[in-house]
Amino acid sequence: MLRRQADRILLNTIDPALITNITANVAVTIEGYGTLTVASQIESHKGCSAAETPKEVTIDVAIPTSCECPYEWCMTVECLPNLKTYEVQTTFPSHRTYCYEDPAGGTPTAGDTAAAIAARINADPFSCVTAAVAGTVITLTAKPGVNFNAYTASGTVTETVPYVAAILSGEDMARLFPIRHGVFGSQPNIPVPGGTYCEYHFRWMKDGAVQDVDGASHFNDYEQEVYFYVLNTAANFAAFDGPVAGLIPIANGGTL
Repeated sequence: MLRRQADRILLNTIDPALITNITANVAVTIEGYGTLTVASQIESHKGCSAAETPKEVTIDVAIPTSCECPYEWCMTVECLPNLKTYEVQTTFPSHRTYCYEDPAGGTPTAGDTAAAIAARINADPFSCVTAAVAGTVITLTAKPGVNFNAYTASGTVTETVPYVAAILSGEDMARLFPIRHGVFGSQPNIPVPGGTYCEYHFRWMKDGAVQDVDGASHFNDYEQEVYFYVLNTAANFAAFDGPVAGLIPIANGGTL
């Protein structure tokens, strides 16, 4: 059996007259879509646009006290795939290894090694991080939209800032509601550039709305799913957010 696709509805303006039959924390009717009730819900959540937090990692370079010369110190950065972009080059992780060897053939110092590795990372156009150095410590910061891991066999790797992906970024909204073929010259309903949105997701049981073709007196219940994407800076946003968020548990971002 094919899975019913979720409805995705973009609202850049809010007409309070279309939000009717409100029973606080119980039910609300959205004209043009239908009635949502707490009793029929299977799952619901609310989330709003939030900026990305880039990951930061520090590597304190350590040179072994005894090593064969010439000694080469290496560090690997694993760039993790961004599965939202559907690009071939981001389907799998990529590994980039940066190494330093003392030009004179002696044992390198930790400070020289850290400076050289940071410079090589910043000179790499395909690197997924930028690097800064202070003494023997290299600080790696993820480039936008990227997560990464760092490894070395001789040094201390510490995650100082964990990665938090952006929520409903401009790129996300553009992928959800692109300008499609055949709409050139028309006025497609697309996200407002630079706008921030709140997403309301409901999965609920449609009660007895479909009659069984094999039985005149048989009716089937089926699951229905909808996403509302609402511009949270729009006038009358509260007229939508108040009653609809009231159907969603607090633990899932609502006010129920």
